[in-house]
Amino acid sequence: KVRTPVCNCCQYGRQTRKPWRTKGAEASLPIATAPGQIVSIDMMESRLPGFFAQLKGKLTNKRYVASIVFFDHFSKLLHVEHITDMTSESTVKACEAFEAKASDMGVPWIRRYHTYNGRFADNLFKKHCRLRKISITYCGVNAHHHNGFAERYIRKLSEGARTSLWHASLRWPKVITLHLWPYAIRQ
Repeated sequence: KVRTPVCNCCQYGRQTRKPWRTKGAEASLPIATAPGQIVSIDMMESRLPGFFAQLKGKLTNKRYVASIVFFDHFSKLLHVEHITDMTSESTVKACEAFEAKASDMGVPWIRRYHTYNGRFADNLFKKHCRLRKISITYCGVNAHHHNGFAERYIRKLSEGARTSLWHASLRWPKVITLHLWPYAIRQ
């Protein structure tokens, strides 16, 4: 009848600051009635470049610098694409990869992306969406809470990655480094 002890790494990974104030009611999006109807997108940037998957016998100097998180409101599908640079081309490639995965899962086309104004307000991204007949809605300026679904999953992903890296580094400190964050996020 003894309670299972909680792992120190898990306790550390769950630690966050308490909000010092609360906000009013969040603006809500229309409810999605089909897969691909509303997809929230957000980007999480890392200060520390992450290791890039290398092919057999080929070395590369590339490093991951950010991840783009896609969240389908209807199916609750979460998809993460790591990118090596913060350009519009990388953003569009990540969107194409997500759209290919959605197509493989039976979603014929994405109808709307809901995102913030940063990288997703570039002309190349808008052109990509216009060619595929995808509408775009943007959050208000400094209103990241309008994209709450993607923000919430970024928080869950970063907490889970932090916990698994902390746990692994305690077990194998000579090999595990923070540069392995892309693999921890994929896990």
